[in-house]
Amino acid sequence: PVPGATVIVQGTTTGAVTDVMGEFIIKDLNPGTYQLLVASTGHEQIIRQVKVTNGTTRIDFILNESISELQEVVVQGKSEVTRISQSPIQAASIDMVSLQSEAADVITVLDRTAGVRVRQSGGLGSNTNIQLNGLSGRAVRLYLDGIPLELYGGSIELNNIPVNNVERVDIYKGVMPIDIGTDALAGGVNVISRKVDYDYLDASYQVGSFNTHIASLTTSKKLGEHFVASLSSFYNFSDNNFRMRVVQRTPDFKEEEVEVERFHNGHRSFMVNGSISVVNTEWADRLTYGVAYNDRFDEFQHGARLGNKAAGEANMERDAFIHSLRYQKIFGNKFGVDYFGNYSVANEMVDDSTINVYDWYGNVTGTNNQGMELLALPTLREGTTTSQVHRLNLSYQLNLNHQIKLTSYYSDQEVVGSDPIGPRINEIDPNTIPSDLMRSISGLSYESKWFNAKFETILFGKFYYYDQSTADFSQSGGTNVFRYEQSGEETGFGFGTKYSFTQDFFIRASFEQAIRIPTKDEVFGDFLTIAPNFFLAPEESKNFNLGAYYKHSFGQDRFISLDASYFLRDQTNLIRLQAGRNENDPAKYVNEEEANATGVELSLKAAPIKDLEFTIDFTYQDVVKDGERNATNTNGIGNAIPNIPRTFSNMSARYRFNSPLNNDDILTAFAYFTYVDEFDLIFQGSTINEENIIPTQQQLDVGISYALADPGLTFSFQCNNLMDEEVFDFYRIPKPGRNFSFKIRYLFLKL
Repeated sequence: PVPGATVIVQGTTTGAVTDVMGEFIIKDLNPGTYQLLVASTGHEQIIRQVKVTNGTTRIDFILNESISELQEVVVQGKSEVTRISQSPIQAASIDMVSLQSEAADVITVLDRTAGVRVRQSGGLGSNTNIQLNGLSGRAVRLYLDGIPLELYGGSIELNNIPVNNVERVDIYKGVMPIDIGTDALAGGVNVISRKVDYDYLDASYQVGSFNTHIASLTTSKKLGEHFVASLSSFYNFSDNNFRMRVVQRTPDFKEEEVEVERFHNGHRSFMVNGSISVVNTEWADRLTYGVAYNDRFDEFQHGARLGNKAAGEANMERDAFIHSLRYQKIFGNKFGVDYFGNYSVANEMVDDSTINVYDWYGNVTGTNNQGMELLALPTLREGTTTSQVHRLNLSYQLNLNHQIKLTSYYSDQEVVGSDPIGPRINEIDPNTIPSDLMRSISGLSYESKWFNAKFETILFGKFYYYDQSTADFSQSGGTNVFRYEQSGEETGFGFGTKYSFTQDFFIRASFEQAIRIPTKDEVFGDFLTIAPNFFLAPEESKNFNLGAYYKHSFGQDRFISLDASYFLRDQTNLIRLQAGRNENDPAKYVNEEEANATGVELSLKAAPIKDLEFTIDFTYQDVVKDGERNATNTNGIGNAIPNIPRTFSNMSARYRFNSPLNNDDILTAFAYFTYVDEFDLIFQGSTINEENIIPTQQQLDVGISYALADPGLTFSFQCNNLMDEEVFDFYRIPKPGRNFSFKIRYLFLKL
């Protein structure tokens, strides 16, 4: 018998598949003459004429084996990176595996992506702000494996995650899929950590300018058929003592511009994460329990802006202990369950209590009787944040082309602390009054494919509920403290559509009525350079994307592709970081009443010859304040939102070739160029102040890596800012000039 053979009545959609005995039945055919086609893998196809009467017609087939000798077999499919990048929702996915031998970090890779600008206030580990489609701050949610980064305790951020610990980075622009389950306004960046179910070891060490050291280790061991033990860790350290130009006050109280070396700008971070997984059983595709510990220490040399004096002792230290549990299972190829739970306890210590006054050379020039450097009042605050998060994703595959998903997300953060030298209100330390922020978000989506999967649609709705409470007090010396509570609920919805003319040519459009609830740091501040704002309202935005993608292949490994998109954001209650009036006043997050953002993105990729690839990305965005004018005052309506660049572009080139020393070794040369046009630092009036303009910036990074075929070693050397250009971030804060990195990596795997 031949089981699994297909029998089709030609000219109709009627047919059958043979059972294990090679038998089949086709019912309800009218009397007449038909052509039956019989096909089975490994056998020659048969077409036979059959005459059907009113009774039962029996027919037997004998299939002859078909033997072919194949010269080459090409299996084509979409990787997860390609699937996400070509989904109906506007997204880009970056494969980090190919970049793990470079001396780069996640932040650097993101900054080379179309529509994305990463702003930092210094070197390794410094404060980071990601701008996506013209919107920035927490409007762009940051995730690690689909969970918001702030729920990992604050010690883990994108600026200290090595690329070797990451499999890919998914960037969602304007519209967030409900699978992640949280709130976001401009979109989100989801870092997917590496997970393997076989014997694996990836170890690297990087040393660079400014006494920078980065080490990472990722390993796993298969323990029998169904158990896998994994460990990942990293250690980062840098003095960040690069040179920069600042305004220094002279002893006779004059101001002059000088070049100095940073002296109190160090960073140290450490993380270890161990897990045990049960895989491929009848009751679980994967069940993972993990325990992690992370620690971080940062020195602060200035506040949100550079002033004419430096901070020489202010610092912050954080650590967190985290438990996590994840369960994944697909039942009967139809019903899918994905649960993630996380519980963390994070501790934070802020020290801004010295009476010493420093200049930019690191000298103590006097004392400050107020006893602080960055804040309005001195502090030695210690705080503990207890967080829990639960996310449940359910999916049901109706058939090959239709799927329903239901998600539920819940998180709760409680903050409590103490400050022995802080202000007392009626003899009460306001820090000891717990602050709590709870969020609950549910989503429902329907995904479908039509016309032989050429037309794809996603329809979804979301429901948001939040509740927050805290003690309201002023860091600038308020005399009242009271309990402040706020809660609310919102609804959002959206869709995504895609039509594929061919496999390599499609258009897509997406829309979301998005809601974002303020985060803990936005509401409560960071107790150092950012003051609290307990009256922040949730952001709302209508996000629309329209895009097209085309790829033309010239043969194996040779192609050219163009990805073009237009975006529109109509935002209410925009939350942005507003600098203080003076350089040492704390910044705080505020609501802009209304803002509009429009822009275009272009991404051109090409491989004109084998092993040579280059990319050109271009972004133009216009983000302006919106609202109603009155007869006497425009209220700044129509002015560009400050501190957001309008035009920027990235270019990259990469060439791989066999080493002249050993034909099995691989040499890779790469270069990255970034251009950012000038933009305003603050709302400009009729008189333009050059000090409030970020000038045009250009940066060129180059490098080379050498990969040994055996024993799996890779050496990489990189020079950043080769031309030693002056580049800035945030509020005109200088970034490092020319600097160098060297990295060695060892990779071992056994499938």
